[in-house]
Amino acid sequence: METDRFSGKGGFCAQWQDVQEFGEALARFPITEGQPVVAQWGFNLLESDDLIIRLEIAPADSRGNLAVRFEVADDVEPQYRARGAFLTNYPELATFHRDIGQLIKGEVEEAVLTGI
Repeated sequence: METDRFSGKGGFCAQWQDVQEFGEALARFPITEGQPVVAQWGFNLLESDDLIIRLEIAPADSRGNLAVRFEVADDVEPQYRARGAFLTNYPELATFHRDIGQLIKGEVEEAVLTGI
């Protein structure tokens, strides 16, 4: 994860079905405050140092911008983590959704959600 002010790098092995389910949730329109798109991976209860990766996408304003909140921890030393947020929009989310589908198929090596 990287913003102009924060960055963090980590990883976690996830089942492809979980990543695909997250990707499919990105196609939901509109994303509402009561039902943000959330993906999180880690150990046990996914709390504290057990949480390795979390990504939440929710409405940011009435113009259709979206707030992306993230947390990523080092998978070996999870006390080292980065948290941050940035804004994106539905066209960028659509590109991310497409890229996740290609990632699942092995057509690309990464999917990137770009901020505005």
